[in-house]
Amino acid sequence: MSTARRLAALAGVVVLTLTACGSGDEPAGDAQAGGPCTIDPDVTLNFINAGGAESDAIQAGFIDPFTERTGVEVRLDPPNELGRLQAAVTAGDTGYDLFSTESTTLEQAKSLDLFEQLDYDSVDMAPSREEALDDYAFGFQYYSTIMSWRPEATGGQALTSWADFFDTEQFPGRRALADYPAFTVPIALLADGVDPEELYPLDIDRAFAFLEDHADDVAVWWEAGAQPPELLSGGEVDFSMVWSGRIVTEAEELGLEYTFDDGLLDLAYIGIPKGAENYCEAMSFLQEVSEPENQAVAAGVLPYTGPAEGIDEFLPEADLGLFPTSEENVGKQVLQDPEWWFDNGDEVQLRWEEFKLSR
Repeated sequence: MSTARRLAALAGVVVLTLTACGSGDEPAGDAQAGGPCTIDPDVTLNFINAGGAESDAIQAGFIDPFTERTGVEVRLDPPNELGRLQAAVTAGDTGYDLFSTESTTLEQAKSLDLFEQLDYDSVDMAPSREEALDDYAFGFQYYSTIMSWRPEATGGQALTSWADFFDTEQFPGRRALADYPAFTVPIALLADGVDPEELYPLDIDRAFAFLEDHADDVAVWWEAGAQPPELLSGGEVDFSMVWSGRIVTEAEELGLEYTFDDGLLDLAYIGIPKGAENYCEAMSFLQEVSEPENQAVAAGVLPYTGPAEGIDEFLPEADLGLFPTSEENVGKQVLQDPEWWFDNGDEVQLRWEEFKLSR
C-alpha cells in the first residue's frame, strides 16, 4: 500500500477512547473562574480556520469524535484572517468560538487582546509538549520546513544539513527557496554554520550576507507550497526548500528524497476569541484536540502531528518518518521563535524587500 493510502486508512482505523469533560457528575462551575467545565449539547460552535486540508483533518480528527461525545456541533468557517478576527472582536460579535492561526499571528492577536485566556484546569487536557500550552491558545499542529531533492542530483547521497543544500561544488544543480523571510532567513544562518541551539536571536546581517553570496545559485523563489514538488518532479530545479506536508506523502511516487535534518519546526494554534459566548464548550473542544488518538487521526489526513505526549504509539510504525514530531524527527529540528518574529518581523521584511530588489 502506498504511503498516502496508509495515511488515509489511519483516519478510519484508530479507535478513540476519550475522558469526559471536567469532573463528571460534579455540579456545573464557571470555567473562566477556575471551576469545572460543563457543556450545553444544543450549542453549535463556530470555528474560523484556514480551510482546505486543515479543515479535513480537523473534521476527522477532532470535530467528529467531539460531536459524538458531547452532541455539540462545530461549524468550520474559513478563512482565518487576523483582520476578520479583529473586526469581530472590535464589533462585539460574540458568535465566534474558536480561531486557528500560526504562531507569529498568535503573537499579534495576543498583543491586540483578541483571545480569551485559557483555563486548562477546567477540562481534562492530555499531557502535551510545553510550547503547545500557551496561555491564550493551544498548539494543535506542528509543521516543518525541510529540504527535498532529486536523487540523481546527489548521486544517491543524502543531504543532512542546509550547508549540504547550498554546497554547489559537491552538489551542483538548480535550487529553489521560499520567497518568505520567516523561513529562508533562519535557514541561511543554519547553512552558514550557526548552531541550532543558538539560532535565536537571529543575526540578520549575517543571514542576508549569506543570501547575497548565494542568490545566483537560486533558480526559483517560490510563493506557494504546492510549487516545490512540481518544480522538482518536473526537473525545473534539483533541490528545494519545501513544507513537509507537501512532500512526505508524494516523495515516493514522484521519485524524490527529503530529510527532516536541520528542519524548521513551527506550530499552529487554536484560541477562543475574546467575548465568545460558548467558552466552556470551546474549552471542551480543546480537550478533544489534545488527545493523542485524535491527533493521530488528524495526521492521517494531513501529515502534521500534534503535541500530545506518546503520540507515536498511535501512528503507524512504518510511517513515523513522515511526521514532524515523531521521536525519529523532532530532535533533528529547531523550533521557530514567534515572539522574536513578532518583535523583529517588520525590520526583517524591509531587509527582505531590499534584498529582492538587488537579486
